[in-house]
Amino acid sequence: MYTMRKRLWVIVSLGAVLLVCVIFYKQYFLSRPIGHGPAGPQVSRHNFVNPWTDRVVRFVGIGDSITAGLGARTRDHTSFNRLVKNPEDEYADMKAICLSTVLPNLESENLAISGSTSREHLAVIEERLMKQDSSVFGIVVMTTGGNDLIHSYGRSPPK
Repeated sequence: MYTMRKRLWVIVSLGAVLLVCVIFYKQYFLSRPIGHGPAGPQVSRHNFVNPWTDRVVRFVGIGDSITAGLGARTRDHTSFNRLVKNPEDEYADMKAICLSTVLPNLESENLAISGSTSREHLAVIEERLMKQDSSVFGIVVMTTGGNDLIHSYGRSPPK
């Protein structure tokens, strides 16, 4: 009789643990809302009808995986490349709302490196970002600092 009670207690305990695990999995992995469509407020198409300038515009990305595009479905779907030109399968509300639409002489280059830190970004700026003619207008997008925190967290004091 004692072994049957013990066996029953073990089965009930395992069932309770399994139930908790199923509820946790459903709550945190299946029930979390996943967004769709463009993020943020709607962008007015009116601002993308006429060119903003005919000047040469150099658009440069510097930073970590966010700018490099880690996790993007394809190269066209990276945040940097979406700013340059919308991918073919873009949401209808966002078609032609990109820099290449309004900047006909746009030159783009993404110098971002996944996993890089702010020190490495400084090296990229010093070594790979060439001086431009004064007639060239420049736009730089940069993400930095996240990996500085992640890589050294708890291993060394902040610098």
